[in-house]
Amino acid sequence: DIMLDKFFSYCYNPKVNEIETIEIARQNIQDHLANHDLVVPDPIPDYQIMFDPTDDRVFDPTNRWINSFSDNDYGRTFRGTHRDPELVLDNLSEALNNVAPYTAALMYHVLGNDKSVMDWFLNWLGWLVQERIKPGTSIVMHGVPGTGKNVLMEHVIRPIFGDDYFFEIRMDHLNDSFTGWMKEARMILINEANEVSMAGDGSKVGELLKNIITEQRLALRGMRQMTKTFDTYFGVIIASNSNTPVILDSSDRRFTVAERQEEPLDRIGEYVVKANFFHLVEQWESERSKVAELLYRIMLDHEMAHTALDNHAKTYMVDAGRTSTAEFCEMVKHGNLDYFLEAIPDDALQTTFSTTVLTMANTNKLMLQRFLNNIGEPMAVTADELRLLYMMMTGATQNINPIKFGKMLIKNGLPLRGGLRRNDTGRKTFRGLTIKWVLVSTTVEDAMNLVDTAWRSSSTNLTAADNPPDFLLQ
Repeated sequence: DIMLDKFFSYCYNPKVNEIETIEIARQNIQDHLANHDLVVPDPIPDYQIMFDPTDDRVFDPTNRWINSFSDNDYGRTFRGTHRDPELVLDNLSEALNNVAPYTAALMYHVLGNDKSVMDWFLNWLGWLVQERIKPGTSIVMHGVPGTGKNVLMEHVIRPIFGDDYFFEIRMDHLNDSFTGWMKEARMILINEANEVSMAGDGSKVGELLKNIITEQRLALRGMRQMTKTFDTYFGVIIASNSNTPVILDSSDRRFTVAERQEEPLDRIGEYVVKANFFHLVEQWESERSKVAELLYRIMLDHEMAHTALDNHAKTYMVDAGRTSTAEFCEMVKHGNLDYFLEAIPDDALQTTFSTTVLTMANTNKLMLQRFLNNIGEPMAVTADELRLLYMMMTGATQNINPIKFGKMLIKNGLPLRGGLRRNDTGRKTFRGLTIKWVLVSTTVEDAMNLVDTAWRSSSTNLTAADNPPDFLLQ
C-alpha cells in the first residue's frame, strides 16, 4: 500500500464482490505466496488501499485500488432500496413501532421518552447508513444506570453498522497518541462522559470531540506510523450516567441531547426485563432486519441530519456549565431585564458598593427604574452601571476593579464602547454599551412595584441627601 508503506496480500471473490486483505511482513511474502502456489511478482505492484463506505467498488485492478470497507448483510441487502415517501421525519417513531415494537420501546426509553428526539435519531441513523458521510452532529443519551443505553448499542446499533466498524471508547481515549483506528470507523460510542467542556475555549478533550464530529478529514496516527490525513465516515454517540455528560455553549450546533431518563428499564411489553432478558434479546435480534430496512428506506430530512435539536435537555446542559459571569453577559447581550429583576436579593439593602449602604440602595433603585422607563428603546448604559448590575446579580460585597471588569466583558463578547452619551442629557461622554432592555414575564408597572418594594425599609427612608454616584444620571 503506497499510503501506509506496508505489504498486503489480497483474496478477491468476484461472485459476492468481497475482498480480504492480510498484512504481511516483507520477509514472509515468499512463503505466504508459496502456500497458495504463487510466486512473488517482480516488481511487487503498488496499490492504494482505502476505506470508503460511499464507494460501491471493492476492487479496481485497472487503477490498482482496493476498498478495505466491506458491507455487511444488511448493507448488501438494502443499499439502494427504494425509499418510502411515507417514512418522513415526523412519523419515524411510529413507523419503527409498527415493524419492530420491542426495539422501538427500548429506544424510546433510552431517549427519555421523547418522540421528537427519537424521530431525529432515526433520521440521523438513516443518514449514516444511506449517505455514509459524517452528519456533523452527535447525540447525547444519559440516565440512571440500567436504562438500556448499552443494550441498545449492543443489540441494535452495533450489528447494523457492523462489529468491525463499531468502536466503543471512553472520553479520555481521545487523548491517545494512536488514533488510526478512526479511519475505519462508522460509529463511535463514547461511554461515561462526565462534564466534558464544549463551552467557551473548552477543554482539550472537548476540542478534540468537536473536531472528530464535524471534520471529515482528520490527521490520524497508527502505531509505529507517521501522522497522515484521512477521510472519515463515522457518527458519534455519547452515553453516560452523569447529569451533565457534556458542558455546552449556548451557540452549540453539534449536539442533540435526549431528555435524561430517571427510571431504569423494568418492562418492555409483556416482559419484565430482568426475568426475561434473553427472551427480549431474541425479540430484538428477530426485529433487527426490519430496523435496518427501515433505516435504508427513510426519506431523509437532510437539513435535520445536520441540525441539532434545541430542547429543554439541551438548555439544561448549557445552563449547567455556564458561569455566573457568562450568564450575566448573555443576559446583557439580549437585554433580558426579567433575569436581573429575579436576581434582586431578598435583603436588597445589604448589597454594598461603597461604605454607604443607603447610597448603594438608592443607586440600585434609581438605575433599575431608569432601565424600566426605557423598555424597548436602545439606551446607553455606563460601564459603572453594568458593574453595579453585576455585583447585584452575583451578590458581590466588594467593589470590582473597573479595568478587570472591562476585560471580563471583552472575554465574554461585550467590549465597551467610548463616546456614548445619554439622550436626556448634554453631559460628558462615557464608556459603556447600548442596550435595548425587554420584559417578557411581567409588566413595567409590576416591575416598578417590585423594585420599589425591594429597596423600601420600615426603619430607613432613602432621601435626596443620599445622592447616587455621578455615573447614575438623573
